[in-house]
Amino acid sequence: MCISDDRYNRERLCLDLALRFLRHEARTQIIRAWTDLTDDRIRNLYRSYMTRGARLVPHHRGKPPNQMAYFTYSVRVHWEAAKLACLFAVASARVKVV
Repeated sequence: MCISDDRYNRERLCLDLALRFLRHEARTQIIRAWTDLTDDRIRNLYRSYMTRGARLVPHHRGKPPNQMAYFTYSVRVHWEAAKLACLFAVASARVKVV
């Protein structure tokens, strides 16, 4: 029994991570890359856990945005992208490269 505990623990952790990604409205491609779950398994998780209750969490489909125009189409998104870029710049400046 102890030999198989790690396998089930890893699977449970992957499912928990996938559910967190779904709550954050991540795309299926990203969930698949991080958890190694199949598309069917992700869809079943979404149907089972994210459609309950009064609030339906949207699930984005299609390719993720990969052009800069996405981050500048509104003033709010432009402002948030600039703050995120500043945060990454500060964080990378503090990391020592060996």
